[in-house]
Amino acid sequence: IGSEKMAKQNRVAIIHPDLGIGGAERLIVDVALGLKSKNHDVTIFTSYHDKERCFPETANGKLRVKVFGGWLPRSIFGYCHALMAYNRMMYCALCVCLHFGWNTIICDQISACIPLLRVLSRARILFYCHYPDQLLTTKTSWLRSIYRFPINWVEKWSIWMAGKIFVNSQFTGNICKQQFQSLAMTNLEVLYPCVNTASLDLECEPLDSSVKPKHIKFLFLSLNRYEMKKNILLAVQCFSRYKDLVPSQVWKQSQLVIAGGYDHRLQENIDCLTELNEYVEALHIEAKVTFLCSVSDSLKRSLLNECTVLLYTPSNEHFGIVPIEAMYMCKPVIAVNSGGPLETVVHGVTGYHQAPRAGNFAQPMADIVLSNNDLGGRLGQAGRERVIGMFGFEAFANRLDAAVRNNVTLTY
Repeated sequence: IGSEKMAKQNRVAIIHPDLGIGGAERLIVDVALGLKSKNHDVTIFTSYHDKERCFPETANGKLRVKVFGGWLPRSIFGYCHALMAYNRMMYCALCVCLHFGWNTIICDQISACIPLLRVLSRARILFYCHYPDQLLTTKTSWLRSIYRFPINWVEKWSIWMAGKIFVNSQFTGNICKQQFQSLAMTNLEVLYPCVNTASLDLECEPLDSSVKPKHIKFLFLSLNRYEMKKNILLAVQCFSRYKDLVPSQVWKQSQLVIAGGYDHRLQENIDCLTELNEYVEALHIEAKVTFLCSVSDSLKRSLLNECTVLLYTPSNEHFGIVPIEAMYMCKPVIAVNSGGPLETVVHGVTGYHQAPRAGNFAQPMADIVLSNNDLGGRLGQAGRERVIGMFGFEAFANRLDAAVRNNVTLTY
């Protein structure tokens, strides 16, 4: 009875734009699971949710998901994606307000709806900032600059109206304070995303020979959405350079797997995969590179379990959950020396930070493979210990529960 009463007293609504497959979506699922484990009554509101392409917890009934605004267009003749995303988020927020009785509303990614929530709801408003939206776009023309001006202004004006602002890393927090002067004196609280250890602890099925041929001993893995900003091309380039650093027999036993989220509705995903295929063909290493799209949780787990090294190629990544997952699976991580991985991967201890150049990545790849003293094993074990101590689900849930229940300051 006590738990039921506590749940009724803490009704939490989470608003997220598109509930697909990605790091931001995984975070929201973990936020909901964490709060639910602490007896909060949680509902996720979104404008898009495809049950065939989502995290299983949002489709199997474990989490309550409500979709509003799916009928609104995503663009206007292929343009104005940001404007339409704001419109869909505003409509979703309006629907949240029509469902009365929320104690806390957590707004994710898009801050434009915060003023509406403040006016129409008495709930405490929390905002989780992955990165300033206005820095995720490029002003390629004066017309685009005019188009982005009001959108950027709304973001700058609305974000400070949240009762509490979380950021996913110190890197993102510093960028936010530089970009939004109104936040210069605001305490932006770092709430690191957690790793879903329960999922990773499940039994791993052996990889099919079509993914990892039987003669392969060294498997390099790149796990990202098929987007240009993820710089997946670097994984192919460093794998090709690695060929020159190892004996021919080792090269024959090596394979690169590129896997990640792929949405056929998004032209960028199509263009990215096409470019990668063409580049691999130009290098004549088609037989050594495998592409996988929108992999399931079980396949992702098997890839992490059987890979030798994770190659993490995005620059200035806001946080990056994949290196955390790899470290938990006792795998060394080679990541670009900027952004969130500087806070998660410890250079020389759990992996390496490298400049985003093929030669810089290729050398530690070869060092790990050719090591006589199990360098990869030592780096991987140190990584797992770091994840358990710093990025575990229980610690994440406790900090989030304290913020929602008591509005206390999180400390690390």
